[in-house]
Amino acid sequence: NLMYHSWETLSDNVYRCRLAFCDVTIGLICGCAGTLLVDTGTTLEEARTVQADVDRLAAHPVNHVVLTHKHFDHVLG
Repeated sequence: NLMYHSWETLSDNVYRCRLAFCDVTIGLICGCAGTLLVDTGTTLEEARTVQADVDRLAAHPVNHVVLTHKHFDHVLG
């Protein structure tokens, strides 16, 4: 299964990715009981591709989202 985005491993079960549109960095922390997504990107299409990647990377679905700030490129996905 190919990934839509290039995810960098920061440590065990912790990843970050720079999305091409607007060059936004998002994060993913995969825990034993759930998954935390840091920022959601800019568009619904990005959200779809991020979700597909998360399904491949994480053992659990996203159950928490942290939006670092209110700019459109971090929250509209």
